Amino acid sequence: MSSWRGIMRDLRSFVGEKADDITRITAEDIVRRKDKLVRANKAAATISRGYLGCARALFRFAVANRFAASDPSQGIKIARKTKAGKKMLGYSGEEVARLLEPGQQCF
Repeated sequence: MSSWRGIMRDLRSFVGEKADDITRITAEDIVRRKDKLVRANKAAATISRGYLGCARALFRFAVANRFAASDPSQGIKIARKTKAGKKMLGYSGEEVARLLEPGQQCF
């Protein structure tokens, strides 16, 4: 939880005076913060699980306890890049070889 304290301080610093009333924090604020973290080369998992996860927990608590009407972090995601060779191919090696044989019809 101590790392979440730092994340919350970062969020407070980013949104400025809006932090005094969380109902003023918008989805656009959350997206701008996420984009800033991406530009700072933070890992996608760190942004998703750490920064966005912490914001989601805060806003869900606020909504559940009637401090806020909605969660501005809802639905905000970060695109994750997949590394070459890490994803399964749709075909087996034998199937690919058969499809690439000369004279073989694919469709």
